[in-house]
Formats: sequence, C-alpha cells, structure tokens
Amino acid sequence: MNQSLAKRLILGRQKHKAAALLTFPPLVALAMFILFSAYWALGVYLLWAEVYTFLPNSQATLQGVDSRWIYRPSSAPLYVQEVLQVMMIMLGDIVSLWRAYAIYGRPRWLYAVFGSILIIETIASTFFCAALAVDYLPLPQSSILYPFLDRTKALWFLLAYLVTDLAQGAATVSIAYKTWAHWRDVREFINRSPTRNSLVMLVVILESGVIYLALLGWYGYISWYGRLDSAIWYTSAYYMSPIIAMYPTLVVVLVSMRHSVLERSINSVLPVSFGMQFAERPSMHVHQDSDVSSSYRPSGEHEALLQGDPEWLQVSFGPPIGMDSVFSALNKEIDSGTVDHSQDDIDIVVLEKPRRALLYSSDSSGC
Repeated sequence: MNQSLAKRLILGRQKHKAAALLTFPPLVALAMFILFSAYWALGVYLLWAEVYTFLPNSQATLQGVDSRWIYRPSSAPLYVQEVLQVMMIMLGDIVSLWRAYAIYGRPRWLYAVFGSILIIETIASTFFCAALAVDYLPLPQSSILYPFLDRTKALWFLLAYLVTDLAQGAATVSIAYKTWAHWRDVREFINRSPTRNSLVMLVVILESGVIYLALLGWYGYISWYGRLDSAIWYTSAYYMSPIIAMYPTLVVVLVSMRHSVLERSINSVLPVSFGMQFAERPSMHVHQDSDVSSSYRPSGEHEALLQGDPEWLQVSFGPPIGMDSVFSALNKEIDSGTVDHSQDDIDIVVLEKPRRALLYSSDSSGC
C-alpha cells in the first residue's frame, strides 16, 4: 500500500513537471511574438514619421498627434523600441540558459548559477533602460535622478551588454562542453538520423548558440564603438532586432518538435530515471525504479552486472528521458529482432520507428 502510494506521488510530480515543460515553449514563443510585434508596429510608425518630413507642408500641425513623439532626440517611440529590444535580449538569454540547464539534466547547482546571472542581468538592464530615458525622453534636468542617470548611462550600457554576453557565453560554453564530452554519442546519433548530416550539424550549431553569441558580440561592439551617424550602426540596429526575436523562437520550435539533436543524443545514454508514465495492461505492473535492470534481474545477476562493463542499449525517449544500461544479451536480441518472452516472465515491446523499448514485468501485479 505504501509503495503504491509513493509511486502515485512520484507519477503526480512527474506529470506536474511534464505539464510545466510543455507550457514553457508556447509561452516563450507567444511572449516573443508580442514583443516583436510591438517593436515592428513602432518601426512602421517611425517610418511614417520619416516619410512625413518629405511631404509638402510638413511643418503643418499634425492632426491628433503630438509632433514631439516622432522627432528625435526626444522620441518616446524610439525609447519604447529600445526597451522592447532589451526585453527580447533577456528572453533570448533565458531560453539559452534553459537549454543548457536541460541538457545537463537540470541540476540544482546549475539552476542557482543561471538564476543568479539572470537576476544580475535584470538589475543591470533596468538601470540601463532608465538611463536611456535621458537621451530619448524630455526629462526635466532639475529632477533628482537626471544627474545620476546622465553620469552613469555609459556604465549601465556597458554593464548590461557584459552581463548579456556572460549569460550567452555561459550557456554556449556549457552546451559546447557537453557536446565535446559526448561527441561520440552525438556523432553516432547524427549518422543514424534519416536527415542529411549537414542539416543535422546545422541544428547542432543553432542549438549551441555559437552563431547567436557571435552576432551579439558584433552588435555590442558596433553599438559601443560605432558612430551614431554611420550606416553600419543603423544597419546593425535594424537587422539585429529580428534576429534577436527569431533565435529563441527557433530553439523553442526545435525542442517542441523533438529535433533537439544534442539533448536526444546525450540523454539517450545517460543513466537518468524515467520521466514518463507507461501504459499498463490489467495483469501487469510497470516498474518505475531509477535502475531499470534491477527491476527484472535476479540479485546475483544484477551484482555481476555492476562489476562488469555492460553495453549500452541506444534508445530515444525524447528530450527529458534517458535509460540505464541494459545487459548485452537483451541488447543483441533486440538488435536482431528476436526476443524470448518466456524468460523471467518479462514482456518486451520493441517499436522500430522510432526505436523504443518498453520494459514490463508481470511478476508483481499487486501492491
């Protein structure tokens, strides 16, 4: 009874975590869509303002619109665009850190490290947005915050970009290290994939964030050292905003479609506990133990397995799921397609496309 209750509690927690993970991708995509839609709408408004200056009688009073809102340097739409861009960059950092956190198996220490980076980035970005108000909004110079923001705006600008680079760099280095450590598994996964190797490698590069980190570094360099009246400064500002909006959404789409090459190839060989609930037949009970082999092996055989170097059974359960080692006899039988169902009262169901192994045991039907 206690064992059954404990398993129900564990399955309930797993369902709650699975529901949270399924909710995160669409929320990120929706948030990025809303932010960039607002950014694009303000861009259309500013384009209309630029065209308006070339029209005849452009000095006439605008009907229903305050001309100060479309004239630089005191331009509220430009300021809102800057704030929206900062928010999109932060959302992209959250996605990148989340990918590294998921690939590492969601350890608590990494959650604390990445969470601290995001808190520091939030504080720096808040002060950076406040300092931008000095350049874009008609603030009274007699206000208390104006002298402080005017003196420290360059500092907050530099700090915000450095923390952003730190967040993206930490995520990229973490994913790159994990890829290097498990490169043989990743390479075997790529070779077994029905997709062309070049496309799979492109997915790996996109998911690792190397290109996005390089573009952010280039954009930060142009924004800091470039001249405000230069063509490259305006070009980088206009083209980086769509890229900043597209990259996190692209990663979320890849993960949602289960095309995450890194997580599927790495986690398929890691000894992690099951993260899904299997279907049960009326006369069967599904084992949810963290060690799969111990759920159906005799104790003597299991101890012998622990002393040796077992082979790995390559399976793919999707992003959050891995399997422990399975002894070589079953591995060879599954590979050859012949499985003896009469031994140890075990039923093994093998699905070839995609290859999945569902392990059932009917020796403990009641709890």
